Amino acid sequence: MTRRLRTPLLALLLAAGALFADSGEKAGDDGFYSHSLGTRGIWTPSGLHATLSGGRFSRSECDGAFSQAGVDLAYMYRPWLAGHGEATISGGLDDDGNTYAFNRFAFAADFFKTRRTWIVYGGPVVSVNQGNDWVWDVENEATQSGSCVDLGEGSAGVGLEVGAAFRLSRFFELSFFALAEENYPLDFHLQLATAFAWELTASAPSLRGTVSAVWLFGGVEWAWRRDGGEGGPTLGASIGF
Repeated sequence: MTRRLRTPLLALLLAAGALFADSGEKAGDDGFYSHSLGTRGIWTPSGLHATLSGGRFSRSECDGAFSQAGVDLAYMYRPWLAGHGEATISGGLDDDGNTYAFNRFAFAADFFKTRRTWIVYGGPVVSVNQGNDWVWDVENEATQSGSCVDLGEGSAGVGLEVGAAFRLSRFFELSFFALAEENYPLDFHLQLATAFAWELTASAPSLRGTVSAVWLFGGVEWAWRRDGGEGGPTLGASIGF
């Protein structure tokens, strides 16, 4: 798995450094600005970023009520380069009364090409995914008789993520995101997302005395794996320091 992806990942890193290195030179030409990347956080020329998100989702192989919460922390090493880590916790009950839990931890390096009205980015991702290999019955003992089964004890993955965002006006932005990841032993993982965001600091410029940017967003995410798919609406907020 890693041997197949090692060469493309190395080529991506070398190409991204050459292609995106000029983004920072133009970022401040017309004054400070920022971009929202949905659940992937925000972009500013420098600093630390924090994003909190949560929402409801449905699973193709399970009927029930499920929710998730996530946090993403990023640091801008250069205007064209950021490193970030994320943690997402999902869980809920299926209609048979069995619980479902799945945790995802990921680290990524993203390369940016940006102007005031748009931004594109991409980079490698490594992840650790932890799920229940048992489904717990809330009334009795552990069982695998429910509709949410065979989640696997855990997996490690490596992949590529890409995204873009476009300014619709001074206050609003639309973003898109895609992740393709090879997981072992859970096989291929594909994730797509889109979000609509409002820049609070554009409406209240006085906030910039405390933070560099504040964005509120709402969107929809979809994910597909070998054992099925899931998706649903999400809400969140991003803050730059």
